[in-house]
Amino acid sequence: MSFPATASDRSFYQWQPDAKIEAGDRIVYIEEVISRPATEKPTEKPVSQRTRLSVPKAIWHSFQTALRAKFNPPTRQFWQWVQEQKTRPLIAASLAIGMVLWIFSAVLLKFNVPGITWQKAIMSGAILLLGGFGDVFGGLQNDPVPLWVQTICLLVAAVGILFLLGVLGLIADSLLSYRFELRNQRPPIPDRDHVVLVGLGSVGERVAALLQDFKQLMVVLADRTDDPHLLPQTPIVVGQIIKSLDKVNLATAKSIVVATEDQMLNLEVALVARAENPEIGLVIRTFDRYFEDILTELLPQARSLCAYALSAEAFAGAAFGENILSFILLKQPHDSGRGILHCGR
Repeated sequence: MSFPATASDRSFYQWQPDAKIEAGDRIVYIEEVISRPATEKPTEKPVSQRTRLSVPKAIWHSFQTALRAKFNPPTRQFWQWVQEQKTRPLIAASLAIGMVLWIFSAVLLKFNVPGITWQKAIMSGAILLLGGFGDVFGGLQNDPVPLWVQTICLLVAAVGILFLLGVLGLIADSLLSYRFELRNQRPPIPDRDHVVLVGLGSVGERVAALLQDFKQLMVVLADRTDDPHLLPQTPIVVGQIIKSLDKVNLATAKSIVVATEDQMLNLEVALVARAENPEIGLVIRTFDRYFEDILTELLPQARSLCAYALSAEAFAGAAFGENILSFILLKQPHDSGRGILHCGR
């Protein structure tokens, strides 16, 4: 794409795909790197390009490519399930570290304790992770175990106790939260003529409160919620936002309010919602005025609200205090709306 070098930054948001490059234009290009399948033979690269990559980076890149090729859909689905709640990654990390410590302690005992079998080394490693340092070395008191081996095993037992307590605490917290959710059952998701609110941050909570005041049927979609008692009379769907859109009955909803902290995610949700329901009303939260202008051109029927533009209008109005007589909203090309204050004394 190209745009005149003397133009402002706004030209970046107004370029046309069929624009021709002219003299004096500043050229900007985006290159998409597509990874080849594992079965495809790599093509020969120029020497100058091969020398750019160091040997460790090339090895790491090959390792990542091999891992991506071996990850099957069930594995990816499991990883997405782990990331849906903030406690699941912690539990998974604790279990992984515990497994590593178990293998490490079993190997350490096998090769440093004379006469110990693999079976006993593996069982002793498991007992160490459960805090049984005295049980392990009480039974090995007649064996010549080096002091440094006992010290490392003591550290393994201490770390194992900490991780065990952490995992048990997270599991107990999840069970208690699930019990409270069963006690406080939320209403079902509306079938039609409801409002879908995406995002449950500070803005989303305020929007939800206003919709409740107006007695609107509503369902909330959020990637996570830290307070299980938030909006007890409102159905809330928690999960990956794009993949959870099919759970909120978009096809029969009358409008959707996208109010997350990521404006690109807001745009993606809006496009998916419009594709699912062409008649749905769109309200989109943005943070960049030029992005808002392009969004207005892309989705003319949508209502995009820029946080900074709204703040500027509020600050300008507050500066005049009680001297505001009227507020006129003007609509200009490539503009989402600008206001003029009519002030008096």
